[in-house]
Amino acid sequence: NQDKELKMKEFTSIQRTLEDAKSQIHSLELKQQQMLLELEKETKASAKVSAENTKLRSELAVKAADADVLMDQVKTLEAQPDLQKKAEEYAQKVRDYQHRLNESEARV
Repeated sequence: NQDKELKMKEFTSIQRTLEDAKSQIHSLELKQQQMLLELEKETKASAKVSAENTKLRSELAVKAADADVLMDQVKTLEAQPDLQKKAEEYAQKVRDYQHRLNESEARV
């Protein structure tokens, strides 16, 4: 009878240990799921940031190319100092032509 009680206590102890282990496993599985969700969020956030960086780099490359074009235009204009004078002369010719046209229309 004593042997039976001892075996029952041992069985109960093993059963508690098994239940504790199951509980710990369940707790670890929940932690693992939580960590995977956090990792997924971080991965998505990282991908979003990476995509935004790629977009910004692309926009920056376009802006840099535009700036290069503008600098080339400035250099071209600087190489032609008489261009402003020519533009003013042309504008004056247009005004003169407009004036003559107005006078001609007034006579008709």
